[in-house]
Amino acid sequence: MWTCKIKFEVFMALCVMVYPVHGMLRANVSGDVILGGLFPVHRGTDDGQCGDIQEQDGIQTLETAVWSLKQINNKYPNLRIGLVAMDTCESDTVALESTLEFVSIDGNSFEPDPKEDGYVCQDGSLPYRNSSPGPVRMSNRAVGVVGAAFSQVSIAVASFLRLFKVPQISYWSTSPELSDQDRFSYFKRTVPSDAFQARAIVNILVNLEWWYVVALYEQTTYGANLYFETKRLAQEEGICFGLTEKIKSLKVGLDDELERIARRISQVKNTQGKVVVILITHYGLAKALFQAVDRKSLGGTVRWIGVDAWAGRQFDEDIQKVVGGAIAVQPLARKLEGFDEYFTSLTPATNTWNPWFREYWESYFNCKFPGKAKTSRSCTGKERISAANGYEQLQSLYYVRDAILAFANALHQIHLDSCGLYYRGICPNMEAKLSGEALLTALDNIEFTGLDGLYQFDIQNLSYNTSVCSTSCDVGQERRVLASRPCCWYCKECTKDQYVSDEFTCETCARSTSPNNFRNACTPLPMEYVSFSDSIGIIACVFSSIGILLCVLVFIIYIRFRSTPIIKASGIELSFFLLAGIVLSYASIYIFLAKPSAVICGFRRTLLGICYTVCYATILIKTNRIYRIFSMKDNANRVKMKRFTSSKSSLLITVLLCLIELVAIVVWLIFDPPKSVSMDYISDDEIHNVLVCHDSMDFSYLGVLIYPFLLMFICIVYAIKTRKTPDGFNETKFITFCSSSTVIIWIAFIPTYFSTRNSSLRVASLTMSLFVNGTVILSLLFLRKIYIVLFKPTKNTREKVMSRASMSHDLGDRDSNYSNVHTRPVSAYSVSNQDVRETVRRVNGIKAEVIRMDSEGFSMPSPGIGSLGMSLSGSQILLEITPKFEEYNGDSTCLTLQVPDNNGDRRSLTGSAVVGQNIPEIRLNDLPLSANVS
Repeated sequence: MWTCKIKFEVFMALCVMVYPVHGMLRANVSGDVILGGLFPVHRGTDDGQCGDIQEQDGIQTLETAVWSLKQINNKYPNLRIGLVAMDTCESDTVALESTLEFVSIDGNSFEPDPKEDGYVCQDGSLPYRNSSPGPVRMSNRAVGVVGAAFSQVSIAVASFLRLFKVPQISYWSTSPELSDQDRFSYFKRTVPSDAFQARAIVNILVNLEWWYVVALYEQTTYGANLYFETKRLAQEEGICFGLTEKIKSLKVGLDDELERIARRISQVKNTQGKVVVILITHYGLAKALFQAVDRKSLGGTVRWIGVDAWAGRQFDEDIQKVVGGAIAVQPLARKLEGFDEYFTSLTPATNTWNPWFREYWESYFNCKFPGKAKTSRSCTGKERISAANGYEQLQSLYYVRDAILAFANALHQIHLDSCGLYYRGICPNMEAKLSGEALLTALDNIEFTGLDGLYQFDIQNLSYNTSVCSTSCDVGQERRVLASRPCCWYCKECTKDQYVSDEFTCETCARSTSPNNFRNACTPLPMEYVSFSDSIGIIACVFSSIGILLCVLVFIIYIRFRSTPIIKASGIELSFFLLAGIVLSYASIYIFLAKPSAVICGFRRTLLGICYTVCYATILIKTNRIYRIFSMKDNANRVKMKRFTSSKSSLLITVLLCLIELVAIVVWLIFDPPKSVSMDYISDDEIHNVLVCHDSMDFSYLGVLIYPFLLMFICIVYAIKTRKTPDGFNETKFITFCSSSTVIIWIAFIPTYFSTRNSSLRVASLTMSLFVNGTVILSLLFLRKIYIVLFKPTKNTREKVMSRASMSHDLGDRDSNYSNVHTRPVSAYSVSNQDVRETVRRVNGIKAEVIRMDSEGFSMPSPGIGSLGMSLSGSQILLEITPKFEEYNGDSTCLTLQVPDNNGDRRSLTGSAVVGQNIPEIRLNDLPLSANVS
C-alpha cells in the first residue's frame, strides 16, 4: 500500500489523484482503513450522463464527509480513517461503476511507479510502499461505503455490495423498500425512512382535516414508494385521493405533460377552499411543475404538501406565489455548526483533495480558470464564498456527518478490542478480524449521540380551511360514492337493525344483537319472553284459573246430581272425558306462559293438539251414538247399529281417537325435536330479542290441528243428522256453534299470529284462542244443563227430557213396527179376545221383555221396546216393561199396568178385559212404564 510522508500534526495525507485506467475522478483522504463515498456531485441527464455540478447536494455533502473525517482523525490519531469519494451523477449505472472500484482496488493496483501515474503527496513527495515492520497497512479496498444520496441509486448499490459483504450507510435514501433486511442486509441509513415521512404527511392531513387531496409523484423508485406508503396510511385514516397522476421524466414534451397535469388539477373542486396537492418529486421536476401551474394562473387555488426531495430548496421569485403557504415534510433540518466557517474558507489552492472543487468554483463565481475556454471573466482563486454572494448551507448535512461518525465509532471499537487503547495503526489481530461481517456487527452495537435533535411544531396553530368534497355522514348513515367523483358521496340511512361497518356499508346485525348508540358495532340484546309477571301473563292466568274453577264446579255438580234425568241424558262418562279436555285447554295456557325450553316447547306442541282432539273426539262419539241408535228401523238394522254403543265401548273409542293424535305428535317430536331459539323483531323502532319455540316461527303449529279439525267437521255432520232427536239428546245447534266458533277463532288467530313478530301478541292470541274454545264448549254443553239442575228443577224431569212437539216423526216413519202406538192416558178397559191378541202381538212383536237399562239407557240385550225407550228417553231409567198375556177359559183377560207416580213409587192399574171390549192404549212418550198383562 502506498503512503505519504507528512510532517503535519493531523497525521494524515491528502492526495488528489486521477485514476488512469478508467479516467474517473475521485477524492481521496488517506488513512489506515479506507471508506468509500458516493456523492451526487453532478446532476443527472435524461441519457444517464453527468450534467451540471451541484453546489448543495454534491459539493457540500462531499466536503461534509471530508471535514468530519479530519475532525475524527485529529481527535483519535491511533486509527486514521481514509475516504475514496466518487461521483454518481444521480445515476445508478454510474454509481455501480464507481462501486466496482471500491471492491476491486487493493495494493496491487499501485505496483507501477506512482510518479508515472501522476500520484504525488501534498508536500510534493512521492508515495512509498509500506514494507517496514510494525503496524500493518490494510489494502485500498473499502471496508464500508458512505452513500448514496438517492434511493434509486442506493437500491442498486446495496444489492451489489451485499454480494461482497460490504456495509453501506446512506445519508439521504429514504425509500421504505430499503428497510427489507432480507434483500439489503448490509444496508443502513442515518435518515428516517419515507414510511415516517409518509406518516408525517398523513398526520398533517388529519390534523388539518384535509380529507380530500390530490397526489402527484415522479416515476422513480423514490416517488412510487413514498406515494404508495402515503396512500396506504391515508386511506387507513379515511383520506380520499380525488386525483392521482404519475409524472414521467420525458426527454421531449415534458412541458406539455406538466401543463396537462395542471389542467387536471384545475378541474378538482373543493367545497371548503383550496385543493390540497401532495407533490412527491425531486427539486428540478417540482420547479418545472410550479412554472406550469403559474402559466395556468392556478397559484392561488392550490395548497402544496412538499417532501424532502424539494423541501428547503430555493425557488425563483416568479413562482414564489405558487409555492407560498406550502407545508413541506423532510427529516429534521438545521445547520451543521462549524461547517460554514470551514466551507467558506476553502479555495482552489487549499482544497487539493477534491478534484471537482475547481469546477464548482467556476460555476459559483461564473468564471473560468486560465488555460480553459476564454470567457468574459477569469477566475483568480482569490474570490471568497460567503452568504453575501449566495452561499447557503444545505440543512441536512448532519446526516452525512452521522454516517461518518457511525463508521468511525464502529472501527474505533474494533481497534480498541483488537489492538488495545494505545496501539497506533492496525495491529495484526485487527487485520485478521476486520471483515464486512465484523464491521456490520459493530455497527449494530454502537451507540452515539448524533447531531439530530428533537423539534416539535404545533400544527394546530395553522389557520387553514378543511379540504372535503362532501361532508361527513351522520351516525347510522352509509356513504354512497358517486361513480364520476370517487371522493364525493351522498349519505343513506341504515335500517334500525344495521350498523355502519366501514363508512360505506350498512351491515345487518347478527341475530340477538342490535346496533350500539354509535351505530358502528353490534351489541347483544337482552333476552325477552312473556312471563307470568307480565300484564298479558297475569290476565291469561286469571282467566285460565277461572275456567279451571268452573270445570271443577261442573264436575262437583255432575257428581251430586248424576241420577237426575238431564245429567244422565248427557252421558256421565263421556261428559267427564269432555270436561277433562276443557281443563286441558285452560291448563295449556300456563305452559304457553312458561319460559321456552326444550321441555316446555315439547309440551306446547303436544297440548295444543291434544286438548282440541280430546274435546272433539268426545263430542263426535256422543253424536255418533245418538245417530246410530235413532237410525234403527228394522231388526237387521238394529243389530248392526247397536254395536259398540255401550259406555265402555264409547269411552274406549274416544281414547283410541285421542291416541292417534298423540302418536302423531310423538313421532313428530322424535324427528323434529323441540328447542328454544331467539327471534328478533322491530317494534316502535326498537329491536327485541325474544326467546321462542322454533316451531312457533312458522306454520308448524298448525300441523297438530289438522286431525282435531277433521274431527270437528265430522261432529258438525253428525250434529245435523241428529237434529230431530228429543230435546234431551238434540245438541245439534250447540255442537254446530262450538265447531263454528272454533273455526272462526282460528281464522282470526292465524293471520294475527303470523302477521306480527311481537311475542306478546302471539302469546296473547294463542292463549285467547285456547281460552275461548274451552269456554264456548263449557258454556254450551255444560253450563246450560247446570243452570237447569240448579235453577230450573221442574225441567229436570223425564217428561221434559223426552218432550218434543211431534213424536210421530221422532219415533220413525209410519211403516215402523211401533208407529201405530198412540198417546192417550193409561186406564183399565175390558177388551175382546181379538183385541188383546192383537195388542199382545204388537207388543211382543217389538220384544218388550227387557232388562233394566244402565245410567244412560244405552245397554240392551236385544232390540225391542228397550231400543225404543233408548231412542226416546236416552239416559232415563226405564222400568221393566213385561207385558204378559194369559188367556182363560172365560172370555176375559186381566191386564195390570205398573207406572211410577210423581214420587217415584209404582202404582198398579189393573182391569179386566173381556172379549169384545177395547184394550187400553199404552202411552210411551210421557212416562217410562212397566206393564204386566195377566
